[in-house]
Amino acid sequence: MDKDKKILLVASPWLGGSGSVAYRIAEELTFRDYDTHFLSYDIPFKNSNKSSTIKFHKVQSYRYPLFPFPIYELALAEKIVRVVLKNEIKIIHAHYGILFGHAAAIARSILQSLNYKVKLIITFHGSDVLGFDLEKPGKIVPKHLNTWIIDSADEITVASNNLSSHIQNIYGVKRQFYVVPNFIDTSRFSRVSRRITKPKLIHISNFRKVKQPIIVIKIFKEVLKKHPEDELQMLGDGPERPLTEKFVKNNNIPNVKFRGIINSEKDIAGYLQKAHLLLLPSLYENFPLAALEAQACGVPVISSNVGGIPEVIIDKKTGYLSEPRNIKRFVKNAESLLKNEYKWKKFSRDSQINARRYDSDKVIKQYLNIYNRSKMRYTIFSSLGLTN
Repeated sequence: MDKDKKILLVASPWLGGSGSVAYRIAEELTFRDYDTHFLSYDIPFKNSNKSSTIKFHKVQSYRYPLFPFPIYELALAEKIVRVVLKNEIKIIHAHYGILFGHAAAIARSILQSLNYKVKLIITFHGSDVLGFDLEKPGKIVPKHLNTWIIDSADEITVASNNLSSHIQNIYGVKRQFYVVPNFIDTSRFSRVSRRITKPKLIHISNFRKVKQPIIVIKIFKEVLKKHPEDELQMLGDGPERPLTEKFVKNNNIPNVKFRGIINSEKDIAGYLQKAHLLLLPSLYENFPLAALEAQACGVPVISSNVGGIPEVIIDKKTGYLSEPRNIKRFVKNAESLLKNEYKWKKFSRDSQINARRYDSDKVIKQYLNIYNRSKMRYTIFSSLGLTN
């Protein structure tokens, strides 16, 4: 085993795309002879079920009598240090700046104090650097903490040009960010030839407010007026799901199915292969995996024109883009494809062609190039005036 091919990925295992992307990278690396380690508090809920040799390391939160809450971040940093030293890891790739990137940066500092050299790569995913109000990027954000995280990394990657621009504007940093898009296995996510008799719309998310799941229901309610036979599949779970289910019940909206968390890519692909349209009225998206997976399965996307979505969806070709709260426009765009089979088929074919640009074999090479860069650190001029 090449000593430079020992890598540790640190990420969330739960709802959201960051953990899914990280675990997919880990799987791809194992097939390229990397000694791949994955560190978190659980195995990501969405994985491909491929056979791989990823070594999983579980973190247990510290409990201390003086504090009424678990101390996870320090436990995570300590675990990173121990795993790196024990396994002679040469690359740490942390996904999501808050918590995971922060803990990785702390661990990197500790390792440097021990004269152990390890390369740190951090991938930002959106709300971790834009803050907690995604309609006003940078307004509510741990700015000094995130600036220190950015300064601590050898390389920074983001999935969209939109997010890269936001980071530059919010933090005032002058350094090179690598835009590496999210990716999919197009052999798994693909269109299956079958006759679909009942049109199905689908929504996939972690049911946060930013995903606007109730707006999805309102859009579908209007669609039903002209297409009463249509169905809506709601995949995923999260804090807004109870409110969304209550809204459906109180308004007596038929044909809505809440499927919960779908653990495997095979099952997610199965739902998409039976769908006509994906509804994605988010207030912000970086580079949505759901939109990419849908297009690969030949499903056009009716989406908001926000964030990095225009980098994933080609307006009027693989879907339609509009203002995130413009329900009438969403309904009009959906109906234009539901009532015109020829137009839908053209959008479906173009969607599949577009998705192939993001096949895992193509995108993973960009990560490999970043891992293999010989220069360990850049000179960075940050908004805090720090230099490396």
